[in-house]
Amino acid sequence: MIERYEIRLAGEGGQGLILSGLLLAAAVAVFDERNAVQTQSYTPLVRGAPSRSEIVISDGEIDFPEVVSADLLVALSQGAFQDFSGQVRPDGRILVDSDLVSLEGVEPLAPTLGLPFTRLARERVGKSLAASTVALGALAELTGVVRLSSLEEAVRMRAPHGTEELNLRALKVGAEAARELSAVAQPSA
Repeated sequence: MIERYEIRLAGEGGQGLILSGLLLAAAVAVFDERNAVQTQSYTPLVRGAPSRSEIVISDGEIDFPEVVSADLLVALSQGAFQDFSGQVRPDGRILVDSDLVSLEGVEPLAPTLGLPFTRLARERVGKSLAASTVALGALAELTGVVRLSSLEEAVRMRAPHGTEELNLRALKVGAEAARELSAVAQPSA
């Protein structure tokens, strides 16, 4: 049972964070049949400006729709990491794009894992814009807060027409990368 789970997806305009937040909320609410609310903040029409999408998930009623103390931060830019890593619960988790975010000189409050989301999107999906969807696949695999199959259904339902296959491929790439990371992190028996 999830009493309240708060996720912040943060980065820059043009990284697809708003769509990813909408996909995650739809996957949880429609296909996992839990309560979810999504809010967003961005500067319209400006690539590179700060952008974030926040998702609150609960099996019960959601009385406040915004992230108060994130259980999970996905940071796709250095600015997002610097702005929000201090707002993650100590027992939470931070996922960063390891090619775009440096942890040097920063001691985040929560455990931090890095995967090259943008590089994976560019090299294995064919579009760097799919980085946030790659991150969603990793999020599903690493946290279990949403089923990958629910995200796939949300992509079929909500992704812009003509991008469904690209986004489905991006989810799979992210989940595979997270599995590989977990396998490396696990000590061998």
